[in-house]
Amino acid sequence: MLGKRVDKVVILLGLFSTSLAALLTVTVQDLRQNPQETANFYLENLYKLQFLADSNAPLPSTPAQPPPFSVPKFAIWVNSLLFMSLCLNIFTAILALSIRIIFPNTSSKLSLLGSAPITGRG
Repeated sequence: MLGKRVDKVVILLGLFSTSLAALLTVTVQDLRQNPQETANFYLENLYKLQFLADSNAPLPSTPAQPPPFSVPKFAIWVNSLLFMSLCLNIFTAILALSIRIIFPNTSSKLSLLGSAPITGRG
């Protein structure tokens, strides 16, 4: 009885851990700077410089620098919570498997404790 419950818990934890790992691979992209944004910044500056050169306006003396990248706070929180949940799932699965290994015959012992013989008067 306990062994079947432990097996079900391990299966559910494995499925949940898999979905958490998939979510982490998607959300971890928010922690890195998108190279497309840097390319767009430089293309926009090239367009402005071309426009200024065509209109005979004075060109800026210093080149523009892209804005520094900062990680959004929500991305840090979401990834931290997902990672902690994944770690807890893996720990729980290891604990459940350890219980299954340490107490392999627990189900038969527990079923004997819970079933008392029913005697009827007849």
